[in-house]
Amino acid sequence: MPEGQLCIWKGNKCVRVVRAHGKGHQTMRPDGFLTYGGVCSLCLRDDGKVMFSAGADGNVIAWDVSGGDITDAKQILGTVLLKAGPETPASLPQIRTLDCYKDSNTFIAGTNRCDMWEVDETPEVLIYGHAADVKGLAMNPQTHTIFATACDSG
Repeated sequence: MPEGQLCIWKGNKCVRVVRAHGKGHQTMRPDGFLTYGGVCSLCLRDDGKVMFSAGADGNVIAWDVSGGDITDAKQILGTVLLKAGPETPASLPQIRTLDCYKDSNTFIAGTNRCDMWEVDETPEVLIYGHAADVKGLAMNPQTHTIFATACDSG
């Protein structure tokens, strides 16, 4: 959601809203209206026990979903903030997409700065290479060094 919440659904009805991310800074939608980035991507780890959420606030949160539900108390690993230097909240990278390694808390994140990060104990930029926001990412489940990406520039 643009305000940074996760909606919990039962059937086709939202039954609860969980605070997850900050709004991030405003961006222009294709129709010309301003909106906040909020939650940009969700990724369920292969074992079905951990879900990662990524936001326009530059944070990734790992959630324990092994019981089939999400609550504020079920955050694990703390929050990972991607920072490349002395930055202000308005200049933090907005995380647009992510995917995680099989059975691991390490993940790859694509940002609005056209870069790809590998996030583990020491997050680092893997690739500076796209000409626009990275919007899609898929890991090869057999080989961690191979992944496909998509961006606005084609």
